[in-house]
Amino acid sequence: MRNEDLDDELSSHLEFQTRKHMAAGMSEAEARRLARLEFGGVELTKEQCRDVDPWHRLDAARRHLRYAVRSLLKSPVFTLVAIVILAVGIGATVASFGILDAVLYRPVAIANPDELVRIGAVGKDGRILRLPSTILDPLKSSTWLSGACGFNVSDEGAEVNGTLSTIQMMGFTGDCFRALGVRTQLGRPLLPEDDVASAPGAAVITGEFWRKAFGARPDVVGQTIRMPGVAFTIVGVADDRFTGLILGFPVRVIVPLHQEPNEVGVKGQQVWWPVELLGRRAPGVSAQQASAALAAQTQWLLEQSIPPNYKATRRAEYLKNRLIAASGAGGIDYFMRRRFGQALIALLESAPSSSSSPASTSRGWCWRALNAAAKRSRFAWPDRKSGV
Repeated sequence: MRNEDLDDELSSHLEFQTRKHMAAGMSEAEARRLARLEFGGVELTKEQCRDVDPWHRLDAARRHLRYAVRSLLKSPVFTLVAIVILAVGIGATVASFGILDAVLYRPVAIANPDELVRIGAVGKDGRILRLPSTILDPLKSSTWLSGACGFNVSDEGAEVNGTLSTIQMMGFTGDCFRALGVRTQLGRPLLPEDDVASAPGAAVITGEFWRKAFGARPDVVGQTIRMPGVAFTIVGVADDRFTGLILGFPVRVIVPLHQEPNEVGVKGQQVWWPVELLGRRAPGVSAQQASAALAAQTQWLLEQSIPPNYKATRRAEYLKNRLIAASGAGGIDYFMRRRFGQALIALLESAPSSSSSPASTSRGWCWRALNAAAKRSRFAWPDRKSGV
């Protein structure tokens, strides 16, 4: 509403009230004075009318913006310095929280990561150690698990699409794709019948490697990856979200564990492997119930999984192991959380006390909110002793 129209509207209201009092026998001066008293402050009423007008708010914002721009243009050096400081501060804060999320909180990119448990032996320093692959068969008979996966990782030299390079490779047992719920966008996953040393070499590549090495060609299924002494035929491309199970170790190629170049025995004879173990809890089984069930089965599992080449002394040491079922939602961490987690936390935690400025106060509020969310989440702070 224009100011002229608003003035006319308010004047007509005052005039109507004045005539009403004059008709009741008051003089014109007295009637006009009483009408103004009843009506209230004219300028205040104008402001209230303008506040309910949405176009007035937009106009006020436009005028404030113009004023701010003119003020900044009068001091270009100050404006440049302020913009740089804000950009660096915001960028550093976003990067810090992004790294903290990736290192400490982000779950592994597979279906229902909350259901995963990491199974291993507890080492002398409290860390979770790998187990021999011989434990997988007895473990799969456990009713508290709906599936179990054993895997390891390595760097291998390979010829891919005519180019020689070193690639990050992961060896999966045959049930891994099913147990973890990893899907393929092209072709098929690895199957139990692939995880045999005498089976034809098969491999699944990740989506990122498919785009980088093969240009996302749809005919990638059937292509060959050659490594020293062995060749793998690509049978599928994993879902784009899946990049591996070990924090800080994105994989490129997934092959059957029993066909890994460095793991196959003489003339293809199968041997046992030290593997990381991830299991998926059966429906209705809680994390506490899974830990209790594993504790009850520990001795039987160890007795059923003693590697065949262990001598008496080593067999006795193996049977003394204590097995643990920890959360597997965050994947497997070898050093990232232990090495960088505390430093990132200390960096962000120190921000609130470093300054009383609005920026530091805002960062402190963000840190407290993130800390509260961490306590409600599935992850614990990194443990310097266990690395879990």
